[in-house]
Amino acid sequence: RLIDRPLRPSFDDGFRCETQIIATVLSVDTEIDYDILALNAASTALQLGGIPLQQPVAGVRMSLIEGNWVAQASTSELENSTFDMVVAGNLNKNNEIDIVMVEAGATDNAFIFIDEGGLAPTEEIVANGIDESKQYIAAIINAQKELVAKCDVPNIEWPTIEDYSSEVKEKIENFLKDKLETVFDNTDKASRADAENALKEEVLAEFLNEEVDNSKELKNAFKSVIKEFVRNKVLSGGKRLDGRNPDEIRNISAEIDLLPTVHGSALFLRGETQVLNVTTLGMSRLEQMLDTIDTVTSKRYMHHYNFPPYSTGEAYPMRGPKRREIGHGALAEKALVPVVPSKKDFPYTIRLVSDVMSSNGSTSQASVCASSLSLMAAGVPIREHVAGIAMGLMSNGSNFVTLTDILGAEDALGDMDFKVAGTRNVITALQLDMKIEGLPSDVLRSALQQAKVAREHILDIMEDTISEPRETLSGNAPRLVSIELPKDKIGEVIGPIYCIKRGLSQYNVGVNVTSKIFIPVAPNEPLLDYYIIAGSNRIKISAKARGTSNTLKVADLVPVILDNPTLLRKYSNSIEFNTMRQIYDNTMIQGPIKACGVLGIITQEAVNSVASNPADVPDTSLFSNLIQSDVRLQNSSQVTTRQVSFLCEKALIDYSKRETIKYTEIVREVLKNEIYFVKLDINGGIPSFMTQSTSGDTSISNLYFRTKNGYDAKSDKLGFKL
Repeated sequence: RLIDRPLRPSFDDGFRCETQIIATVLSVDTEIDYDILALNAASTALQLGGIPLQQPVAGVRMSLIEGNWVAQASTSELENSTFDMVVAGNLNKNNEIDIVMVEAGATDNAFIFIDEGGLAPTEEIVANGIDESKQYIAAIINAQKELVAKCDVPNIEWPTIEDYSSEVKEKIENFLKDKLETVFDNTDKASRADAENALKEEVLAEFLNEEVDNSKELKNAFKSVIKEFVRNKVLSGGKRLDGRNPDEIRNISAEIDLLPTVHGSALFLRGETQVLNVTTLGMSRLEQMLDTIDTVTSKRYMHHYNFPPYSTGEAYPMRGPKRREIGHGALAEKALVPVVPSKKDFPYTIRLVSDVMSSNGSTSQASVCASSLSLMAAGVPIREHVAGIAMGLMSNGSNFVTLTDILGAEDALGDMDFKVAGTRNVITALQLDMKIEGLPSDVLRSALQQAKVAREHILDIMEDTISEPRETLSGNAPRLVSIELPKDKIGEVIGPIYCIKRGLSQYNVGVNVTSKIFIPVAPNEPLLDYYIIAGSNRIKISAKARGTSNTLKVADLVPVILDNPTLLRKYSNSIEFNTMRQIYDNTMIQGPIKACGVLGIITQEAVNSVASNPADVPDTSLFSNLIQSDVRLQNSSQVTTRQVSFLCEKALIDYSKRETIKYTEIVREVLKNEIYFVKLDINGGIPSFMTQSTSGDTSISNLYFRTKNGYDAKSDKLGFKL
């Protein structure tokens, strides 16, 4: 887009030859962006090829860093940027720089810098940045010209196409002179379009040449006459197509919570433009992975924009998003990123989808408004509302009229497409495309201020609908419980990841282990609130059913306790199961370590291996903190605490890989019988249920469990056999 948009209107009138520009990135320095280089290279290549450009085009990146506009900042410098802006321009006939494109937005950390006293990207500051860019654009254009002057540029006679002759246009103007006013006094889009099509059919019937098909020329001339009529009407102080004044906004309304089962939803309506947005929350592992030459490898906040054919009353195949949809979605995404909470404060992946229900201009900015409403309705703690507005411009060289909230037709008939999004005091996204030469700076500044007035009006209506994020998430949204732990304690608390995942599988939850542990709770299950005091043996677990407050059944803990020996030992101090300390009282390991309940076999070969290769044993491992002194293994020589801990961890990992023991089936039956805890009788130092019989089957000697009526050693009461 950065290449196409400024170059497309720069070709000579009538040039219709197919022209392809291919920018190939051959080498990447992650400190210097390649997009600006590609734009400037494309303009230079066109000149070297003898392509008829009206003027060379150049672009520059401007970044607001510590209150100053910096040109072409490096990636390292951009980390301190509040606002990032790409500005493209060309040299007009007066040897002055005309701005033809701006693509800009506040950075992820913009509000952090602003809160610390940094300069906010207001309308005035952004306008200053655009003005400052002109000196750099001029320097790059001069460099292009110097290079082209040193080269042998081919002089090619390119064919040109005339859309229509002046004589044909004059005939159509005279024919429509008394009819256009009636058609364009109609403020309804559909009926006005019908009347305009009927008028076009009259023109074709009147001037169509049966011998030579001139229908295309007639249609082009008709379109030109319509464009001039509408523009002259506005420039002379008349009303716009829908009867509004230049600075007037269409009727606006907003609703939230339209869809009952989603995490958040909102419908934003501006005139005939309607956009429905849906917010969905997920775990951090659902972030979008990015495999590009950029340094960014994932995206946590995603916005997708859909423009179905029914939104404009058409019928055509839907074969994925087009360039327009991708661009609109990216612009609306950029507008909200600065107000989205950090992953530290809100550890969810956030995906928004905007569906255009009906379109008559500015659907991208309606998507910005709908996104902001939907996020607040979902309970996402965004900093404040963000609204967007699309502006237009019509001029005749000396008279400039800025239009607020342009229609689709005004976009096509006007000289500027100018989209601005932001909060009340900060611009968060901006996109400007110019179609004319010589836009004065004061006109651009005035357009920015006019857009701010419109944005504040929209924000008032949005805040009437919902003024701040909801305090709680939707009942259908997942819950993330964040547990702060020192990194060296993570293994102690949750055990090996395969244990906790297996133990919590019945609750349909997942676990992410980073510097934090995020435990989401399934929406249709009791909500578990975990309170863990790091470095202590106390773990408090409570449960809260939806709408009520109940005590968690001990049976609900069985999957975690049974599958996680480390948790087993810790729970024994906090839920009054003191006998659990002796569950594994005959392991191969003697001494304090036996209370860990290591489920595994430590072979003599493994002991000999660590004794002879002490350097291969890590300093810390899963059970390091559970061993209070040096212990000894049965039938072996004295080994160190560090070696015993490593052997325990290795044995547990090896055990987890076994597939012959269906622990989850045992747990399922245990829960059916409301059993409080399970005790496994271990004989002879090796758990008997891990002993392979000659037939290869796994056998269990005894399975003890306690019910409300006491102990029962009859395993057949579980209702299954292994």
